[in-house]
Amino acid sequence: MKRPSLDPKAMTEGAAAYSKVVTIASEMVVPGLIGLWIDHQFGTGPVAAVSGFVLGMILCVWHLMKMALTPPRQSRRQGQSEDHVDTSPHTDSPEADQNRNR
Repeated sequence: MKRPSLDPKAMTEGAAAYSKVVTIASEMVVPGLIGLWIDHQFGTGPVAAVSGFVLGMILCVWHLMKMALTPPRQSRRQGQSEDHVDTSPHTDSPEADQNRNR
């Protein structure tokens, strides 16, 4: 049985989405875990843990807003279809030709 081919564009988009999810989850959890460790080491009660989780939520919301307001990057030049492959030879500018002839 033949395996279906994987679309590189879909794989790239999936990896980017996975990265965003892991980043957001880490921003929410890690400050709270650091706070728990501080509370355990210094016996400060839940003060540092609660502060860490609140800080994590603030970081999470800030990062989500930043991602939502950032326009997606264009992967191709405008006006070029996805089927277009540039096979034309690339020529240098006249200035580059003059510098090469020196």
